[in-house]
Amino acid sequence: MFRRLEEGDPAVRTLWSQLVEISLQEMFGIFDRLGGVTLDYPKDGEAFYQPYLGEVIAEAKEQGVARQSDGALIIEVPGEETPLLLLKSNGTTTYATRDLAQVRYRAQTFHPAKILYCVANEQALHFRQYHAAARRLGFVPDSLELVHVKFGLMRGAEGKLSTRRGTSIFLQDVMDEAVRRAREVVEAKNPELSDREKTEIAEVVGIGALKYFDLSHDRRHDIVFDWDRMLSLKGDSAPYLQYSYVRAVQILAKVGTVNFPLDKWKGESGRFGVGLPEDVQRLVRELARFPLVLERAAADYTPHTIAQYLNDLAGQFSQFYECYPVLKAEGEDRAIRLAIVAGVANVLRRGLDLLGIKVLERM
Repeated sequence: MFRRLEEGDPAVRTLWSQLVEISLQEMFGIFDRLGGVTLDYPKDGEAFYQPYLGEVIAEAKEQGVARQSDGALIIEVPGEETPLLLLKSNGTTTYATRDLAQVRYRAQTFHPAKILYCVANEQALHFRQYHAAARRLGFVPDSLELVHVKFGLMRGAEGKLSTRRGTSIFLQDVMDEAVRRAREVVEAKNPELSDREKTEIAEVVGIGALKYFDLSHDRRHDIVFDWDRMLSLKGDSAPYLQYSYVRAVQILAKVGTVNFPLDKWKGESGRFGVGLPEDVQRLVRELARFPLVLERAAADYTPHTIAQYLNDLAGQFSQFYECYPVLKAEGEDRAIRLAIVAGVANVLRRGLDLLGIKVLERM
């Protein structure tokens, strides 16, 4: 079937086109619900590179990089025990062939400085081999950085979720269940809200909980699926951070807009929060650390760095909230505490937005 597709069989191409359209409709429906997902790429995906596969194979042969082996066409990769397969013995192409065509096209067309491939750990060998082959073939310049941003698998309590075992969890079903469970939490905490408000809040909280649960883990490690942790209001979850934000903005709503003059609290030593109680100094310095956290997360491709920072910040803010009355304070104490609350709200909102998680004005 795949060979007939590559050869352009009209019946197979028609069936393939129909399946692609159905798949895209389903995927874009999910993307719309997740929010923050914008795609701008050739609609045909891998098939877009079909016309270039012959050129890739021809160049690999002409340069002497590829050789025949048991009827197949392979590329030996230094340091790897297994070769990279370009053509199967039946003449059909492989992921490697299409990936080589893809990176060649992108390098020639877009001239990027860096290409990131966000694909599971299990494909590490494939990316090492094909990136090495792309460089041997001269498809990418030395200045172009190819990065495999590896991530682990989502596992159930008993191990890997697998379609062959019949234990797969479909994302649409997971989103529905997350929203249903979030609705139960909203019902329990705020029964006085209208049905429409409960529905809107549950959608934001449920989808946010899913995103945070994924992104708060080190991407390189597997994740054990856990509903209780995902929707916990006690810490390290989107609902916890969203609730912390609500706490902050509800205080600010009673006084209006407040600026956060960080520089005012920067002493000659360069340390933020000089003159404030030690625990408040730590909170102010934690707020000031936000740009550095973003730099590290971007450099290492580790969104969990942002998630962990926000969780720590929310924990410190909770202690501040309990120990230092804000609205009942007077004079400079009131002004400083309001500024800290405004800073926390601002950083939580911006940090969660970077993780694709919405905030609420009430929960």
